Amino acid sequence: ICNAVAVASLLNATLVLPRFLYSKVWKDPSQFGDIYQEKHFIKIMKDEVDIVKELPPDLKSVDIEAVGSLITDADLVKEAKPIDYIRAVLPLLLRNRVIHFLGFGHRLGFDPLPFELQASFSYGIAKAREVSIDPRRSSSCPSWSWV
Repeated sequence: ICNAVAVASLLNATLVLPRFLYSKVWKDPSQFGDIYQEKHFIKIMKDEVDIVKELPPDLKSVDIEAVGSLITDADLVKEAKPIDYIRAVLPLLLRNRVIHFLGFGHRLGFDPLPFELQASFSYGIAKAREVSIDPRRSSSCPSWSWV
């Protein structure tokens, strides 16, 4: 989720809370709200990125794959840098208003993000867990875009 927040912030897009796919391997039906305190997470991240629980009605019916808004490992290498997202993803986001990342686990983990962003995101994640654990936006993308 830290990477998703970083990319949404980089592209000045609204982040939709993730829905986890059920895996026959893990056999765990847990969703984001089962693992994290959603309201607290949204509150902590409010200065970094807008976050919503689901897409607005006009985008729910969009066939994301058909319009070319499904981003997979074939579209961006695992070691992609922020500029790669701006070059490859931003044009799609501007055109289609929505992007869906499939297989987003370790992205940006190989590129040093500014410490302030790392600390803010990590703190937000730690504080949002239900278990007790003791460059600002640019105008590169309109506020109606969704990641």
